[in-house]
Amino acid sequence: MKIHFRPAEKKDVDLAYKFFEKRDLGYRGYYDWFLKAMEEFRYGVKEIMFGFYDDILVSALMNQPSKNINGFREMKSGRTLKEFSGQYFLSFEMRQVETLAKEEGEIGAICDIRSDKLEVINMVKKMGYREVARADLYNEGYEDIALMKPLIENKLFWKQTY
Repeated sequence: MKIHFRPAEKKDVDLAYKFFEKRDLGYRGYYDWFLKAMEEFRYGVKEIMFGFYDDILVSALMNQPSKNINGFREMKSGRTLKEFSGQYFLSFEMRQVETLAKEEGEIGAICDIRSDKLEVINMVKKMGYREVARADLYNEGYEDIALMKPLIENKLFWKQTY
């Protein structure tokens, strides 16, 4: 058994495409978003962290510098094969992305999660994320929770950013 993680490279666009295409979680407009996201990955706007088990892609986390909050890394879309859920692939990918973002001078990370995904919400809260908002972001009648985490040691972080 060999588990490893790595940032996706431009040559991985087909692998990323096949992985994300098959994992629509029921969001309205997912396919259109997915096509745009793959184009943004191809041009370096979005980045992807891959998780492998015995050289099989089992998890991927799409992310990018936030377009709305300067200095923040936005976790856009995380997917893990069902048979590997609960094995911490996504949390490890998030930590890898946070480390790289901090090295690039970013001060915080933000994500949103559908409110019925309690296992994922609890995971990111244990990782230091705090809930900052609730809204129907993608589908009317389906509440999403926005969570934020500082990537710097600063006691005034929450007062300065939120």
